[in-house]
Amino acid sequence: MDTQPVRCIDRGNFRLQQAGEMARVGFGLCAKATDVAAQANFRSSVYPRRCQRFELAAENIRASRVAWYAVNRVEKR
Repeated sequence: MDTQPVRCIDRGNFRLQQAGEMARVGFGLCAKATDVAAQANFRSSVYPRRCQRFELAAENIRASRVAWYAVNRVEKR
């Protein structure tokens, strides 16, 4: 099954703020990862990837995440 590229920040089961300081540099946690080790791996929130378990978050959640990231992110030097 071929899937279109998606961004984790748009996903219903993506945990951005729970990733602590990693969230400030654009990484979060995937609640739909298939095993415990994968659930502990940080994933880029904006890198386009293919995911068969992708479920779109509600518009207000997506907007809230993008706004939070815009205010709290750490700029690359």
